Amino acid sequence: MTIGAALAIGALAFVGCQSNPKASKQNSSLTNTHWELVSLEGKAIGEDIEKIPFITFNKDGTFNGNLGCNLFFGEYYQHKSKLELKNTGSTKMLCGNMETEDNFSKALRKKISKFEIDGKKLTIYSGNEVLFVFEDKTDTHPVEAE
Repeated sequence: MTIGAALAIGALAFVGCQSNPKASKQNSSLTNTHWELVSLEGKAIGEDIEKIPFITFNKDGTFNGNLGCNLFFGEYYQHKSKLELKNTGSTKMLCGNMETEDNFSKALRKKISKFEIDGKKLTIYSGNEVLFVFEDKTDTHPVEAE
């Protein structure tokens, strides 16, 4: 083998072994993930709330979470990128700042058309409008597997 051929093979091996950061990015799972609310209908979640709102989709077709003060729950149906929430309910405690909570609660009752997961980001749409953006915080808030 000539030196030129050996160098070419070595260069191909080096290029072939380099990692592609985009290819190695893993998407979080919709289920059994602690999804914290980042934005609601295009508006970032503020610091003036008692607790950061979150949602968890369980493998049994139920979901639960926190609106910022009150707990909420319900059932969901998911097929590919389609998502439907139904039979939702919540506790009714009176809390300090209820604006985010009220807006989150109202948005949960809107017709959801689809969802997308990109890495650790979950985006939920109503029609073509972004309704919610959540971030996977399971590393700091573990979810018990069912």
